[in-house]
Amino acid sequence: MQWAFGPAEIRGWLTSEELLGSRRVWGSPSRLARHRRRLRPQPPTLPPYPEAASLADFPMQPVIQRPQPGQYPAYFDASYIPRVPMGANPLVQMEQQLREVQQVMGQLTDEQALTNYDPGKWSIKEMLLHVLDSERVFAYRALCFARGEQQTLPGFDQDAYAPEAGANNRPLADILSEYAAVRSATLALFRSFTPAQLDRVGFTASGPVSVRALLFAIPGHEAHHLHILRERYLPLLP
Repeated sequence: MQWAFGPAEIRGWLTSEELLGSRRVWGSPSRLARHRRRLRPQPPTLPPYPEAASLADFPMQPVIQRPQPGQYPAYFDASYIPRVPMGANPLVQMEQQLREVQQVMGQLTDEQALTNYDPGKWSIKEMLLHVLDSERVFAYRALCFARGEQQTLPGFDQDAYAPEAGANNRPLADILSEYAAVRSATLALFRSFTPAQLDRVGFTASGPVSVRALLFAIPGHEAHHLHILRERYLPLLP
């Protein structure tokens, strides 16, 4: 970087006094202590799980119009779209879900993440990887339809995908890292769409679906599974 900024003076790391100020600058120990407290990073706080259509956990956010009936399959209305609170921004909900999953599942051991609540049900690892698979499929469909794809896209058989994912053979930390990467890509994709692109409708094996409906389906689908995680999985853990 010398071509841009010139030669740099080589020195050691900055001391804490240099980073936070010194008593000479702030005049007294108490004023210096207050200055340091203002600069100290605060731990993130997580909103509670949104049970119903409430804006309490999503204040002061831009409104994204909800998808219109007929622009998505009926099962979206059964479990997904209603789990995005009325007036809430689904992009904000996805950001909050990322932090929630990292906080809750990041505390689990690999053995705990193998828990299922009934024989034949997915483990926590399998459930999380299913959320990832679904998000990728929804995001791909949104990309295709936003770009004007006219072909009917194939269906997504979650029960066929899950056994092939090998989730239980992977470290939980590895799945969580993949989850963060997928969520970052999903947020970037949907933030790139214009309102006109969000309103474009394409076709899947289940019928017509708009890009806007897919935007709501991703956090709604995840909220559905986070609810099951809290209600059925976590109470079983030691």
